[in-house]
Amino acid sequence: MTGAERGFLLLCCHLGDPQRRPLTVAQFRKLARRVRSSEKAPVERELEISDLTAMGYSKAEAAHILELFAGEELLDRYLSRASKFGCVPLTWLTPGYPQRILEALGDDAPACLWARGDLSLLERPGIALVGSRDLRPQNEAFARQAGLQAATQGLSLIS
Repeated sequence: MTGAERGFLLLCCHLGDPQRRPLTVAQFRKLARRVRSSEKAPVERELEISDLTAMGYSKAEAAHILELFAGEELLDRYLSRASKFGCVPLTWLTPGYPQRILEALGDDAPACLWARGDLSLLERPGIALVGSRDLRPQNEAFARQAGLQAATQGLSLIS
């Protein structure tokens, strides 16, 4: 995993902490634009509050961004747990992030997909079932039937 992908995960993912407030997709894109256009972007050193305030962020916003970047230990634990389950993160920066999702959803595409299994299936036509982690008993039959119909029609089922 590249440093850029790690930074992306630090900024845009909850990393298993419901109290963590990652940047939204729009906030991340705004930060990326500001960093690219900044004449004072830090080179070969850690980002500081003064760098971010020079880019137009308030001190509170700058502190929040730096707080997100400081979650390296949390990220390492989360990646370790994910690895035990065979899960890998796919960010916009990761080769293999499904282009059709980016094309279909544009700025609303998820910043990160956590995937397990044959990742080439993400390039095939498919359907997604949302809410299947905490499935209510009354919806189980529907989910099973939807999965069966998807498989019968050659669609990948994405959860």
